[in-house]
Amino acid sequence: MTDSATPEGPGAEAHPAETVPRGAAPVEELVAGAERYGPASGFEGLVRPLATQEFLDTRYRDKRPVLFRAKGPRFASLCTWEALNALLSSGAWRNRMSLVQQGRSVAEHYYTTPQFGHGWRGRRGGANERHIDDGRLATFLRKGASMVMSGINEVHLPLRPVTDAIEETLGGYTGINLYASWVATPGFAVHWDDHDVFVLQVAGAKRWQIYGETRRFPLNRDSEPNVEPPREMVWSEVIRSGDVLYIPRGWWHDARTQDDEGKDGSGSLHLTCSVLPVTGLDFMEWLSGRLARHETFRRDLPHPTDGTGDAHYAALRDLILGELQGDVGRKFRGYMRSTWSESPRMSLGPCIDPWKSPDWERYEIRLRGDRCATLERNAGGEAVLEANGYRWTFDGRCVELLAPLLRGGSVRVGAFRETVVEGASAELADEFLKLLVMRGVAYAVPPASGPEHG
Repeated sequence: MTDSATPEGPGAEAHPAETVPRGAAPVEELVAGAERYGPASGFEGLVRPLATQEFLDTRYRDKRPVLFRAKGPRFASLCTWEALNALLSSGAWRNRMSLVQQGRSVAEHYYTTPQFGHGWRGRRGGANERHIDDGRLATFLRKGASMVMSGINEVHLPLRPVTDAIEETLGGYTGINLYASWVATPGFAVHWDDHDVFVLQVAGAKRWQIYGETRRFPLNRDSEPNVEPPREMVWSEVIRSGDVLYIPRGWWHDARTQDDEGKDGSGSLHLTCSVLPVTGLDFMEWLSGRLARHETFRRDLPHPTDGTGDAHYAALRDLILGELQGDVGRKFRGYMRSTWSESPRMSLGPCIDPWKSPDWERYEIRLRGDRCATLERNAGGEAVLEANGYRWTFDGRCVELLAPLLRGGSVRVGAFRETVVEGASAELADEFLKLLVMRGVAYAVPPASGPEHG
């Protein structure tokens, strides 16, 4: 079979070998440079020296792993050992931290201790809370356990720009897990993920081993199990601070804290950014929701003895075909955008009702979910705003008031009064912004500095 061969039949699957050109290394290595990664770096900062569009080209995304070698610790500002210690010393670790040793989870009570000692008499409420016992924790880590902080982007704000950049470019929900380990024993067995991952090596080094793929685009809930890994690895390299390793979903791999000579390495800290895919099954779920509007789909299916089965199923078929008319792709993409939900960004200030603050003019108003928000007029001329998983309907005259909030960023109250609402009173502008904040449509972010008012 040549490299350009295609599978036979519309339902056939491409063989995994067809995803990488013949004779090419299974993992391509590129030199990224020494630039520090920051909020302004965006997605392209992760895939340098490639441009974003080059990565999105079929040669890379979804097709093969890529290692982006760096010339320095460019992710040092994203997470440090000090930041990790602060999270572990606070309550932020609860429901997020786990220990994994040779593929098995370690029960929490083995490395934690009660918040109150045995001499405490009440044994109620907070007595059930537990702290991490640093001595017990270190014992497991010395024996090869890996520490995982799941969804660390929810509790460590410097990581939010990373998830925002990936989500905006790839269109899939992104979460970040942190992994810390010190010993060469792998925490996880050879496995594959049902999502793409970007591994950002923050500190130390780790050896990654890749074994190839056995099924294209596998899912955890799949029609066929994907349980047998390839017998031989196809690639093994040590990833160092500043490097990024991209692994498409379905590629079997494992990792261990190990240097070039196969010995235990120094402490390794890396971030795994998981990008959940949007597939045809998501499209079918959306279609199923639309079909629920029709009584015929909500009715029970006819009993075989009713004699009406053929007519009923024909009606179901016609309704499905009707929903597939027109630009169905645009409809689905609009649905995905409008139901997107962003991570919360708290904006508490000196006044719980910000419009009562003497600094109200300096507040910044930001629409929740503004990156994926849509604003359209319905058949009745009303303004329909869909953002952050919600739909709000406003008087049609509000389109001009809402439009500035969809341009990205935020709008200062004072500027909104003066330039956005030409011909309208400041009172109307204030009432409109107050309405957005009270309904939870927008945040009112207090100024960075200023006098405090109760």
